[in-house]
Amino acid sequence: MSVKIPNGFDWADGITLLPNPFGADATIGTPTPYSKVSVDGSTVTDSSDVDSLVGVQEDSTSPEIERAEQATVQHVCRTSWGNGLALIGLYGRGLEVIDSNGYTYRVLSSKIKRTHGGMCELTITSEAKSFDNPPDEFTCTPVELGIDIMKHPRYVFALKAVENTANGQKIIQNLLLYRENVTLATRNQARSAIHTILDTAIAAFDDPTSLAAAAALEIIKKIWLNEDSPYIVGYKIVWSQYFWKPPLISPGGYIENPVADTNVLNPGLPGYFYLTDSSDPLSTETIFDDIVYVNPQCYSSDGTIDGDLEISWMRQADDLEYQRTWFRLTRTWIGAPFGHWDTDIYSMGDRPSIYSAYNYAIT
Repeated sequence: MSVKIPNGFDWADGITLLPNPFGADATIGTPTPYSKVSVDGSTVTDSSDVDSLVGVQEDSTSPEIERAEQATVQHVCRTSWGNGLALIGLYGRGLEVIDSNGYTYRVLSSKIKRTHGGMCELTITSEAKSFDNPPDEFTCTPVELGIDIMKHPRYVFALKAVENTANGQKIIQNLLLYRENVTLATRNQARSAIHTILDTAIAAFDDPTSLAAAAALEIIKKIWLNEDSPYIVGYKIVWSQYFWKPPLISPGGYIENPVADTNVLNPGLPGYFYLTDSSDPLSTETIFDDIVYVNPQCYSSDGTIDGDLEISWMRQADDLEYQRTWFRLTRTWIGAPFGHWDTDIYSMGDRPSIYSAYNYAIT
């Protein structure tokens, strides 16, 4: 079919040779004579042969170009009803076209509206592929982790500090014995054993052991009160980007900082999503910094308001979906207080092939 419409930034001026996705390049429309404002090419003397006599005449106010979330171009042309029916059958959603600048577009919609004299108004709306991707999307939402009380930062640091000592293992063994038994005699025996370790450590000025024993006794108290699943939150970061072609996706399941750990599957979270003053190139203050001051026991590296922010991030599997003319890739991370994600299980390293690669030693 020789009849076509202009694409992108082109206009049917009757002079410019325009790309034709269905045949040879051609000129479209009627040239405007010198000193004239416009030409009305819609008048036809013989309506019986209107399709052959009428090509495509573009409106003087067309094209309309909008750059918002992405760039869209709308062309409004007038042609015969027969030509309009043929063109709307060709210019379907998803059709890729180019303009004389070499820019690429994808048709979003096409419509025709019948007018007097066997004519019609043809409107084609397309989306530019060469520039203006839709903007990124970002959310940061709290997630209740539901962790065991022994992993609460209030206790886990004290217990881990002595986990490889003889007294430390006795503390943990008796704590587990208390949890796993409901008989009063067994529970009293376990609690008494931890109390003996505490008294001995205090007398010997063994601060790490006394701290761990006291923490274990407090855990026992919380278990007695059915407070073994304390409220503690992490943060879920969701970052979506748009692409014309399917991008690489990540299976997730490994420890990764969304900002610092950049790689082929993580270009790094843009600063304007997490820096409180992204306009300052030297800014380092993030949206998470104040949680250290208001809840240091959970989010501070040393449990004090002067400690550094400590969050362990784990990458979840990416989500990829096709929307209209775009592929949307969604990356997700779950951040939890330090020590929640296991570095052996959530690793990007190779699977162990020799026994020494396993962290099996208990000393």
